[in-house]
Amino acid sequence: MMQRFLLFSVLSCLGFLSFGQSIQGVVLDKISKEPLPYASVYVMNSSIGTYCDEEGKFEIKGESNQFILVVSLIGFENQKIGIDTRKDSFVTVLLEESLLELNEAVVE
Repeated sequence: MMQRFLLFSVLSCLGFLSFGQSIQGVVLDKISKEPLPYASVYVMNSSIGTYCDEEGKFEIKGESNQFILVVSLIGFENQKIGIDTRKDSFVTVLLEESLLELNEAVVE
């Protein structure tokens, strides 16, 4: 009976540890290295997401130890980053400005 209890306890702990871990990070402008507040940060193909604070900082928890983090902000190119929480605990994301040219509009 004691062996079953011990086995159940160990398996429960292993399941809890493999569920996923949180990762912290900061989102910066690639050129100026200034923080980008309110960027959207989410785990690809999931409903897990958050926004950066005023200093460009965020914290998010994935569903597993490995996932793809997507960071986006209007006026910047989206960035996808592979995360392994067993190795990474903090990530710095550098977003590059998106240059969009519009066609000339003529008003008569």
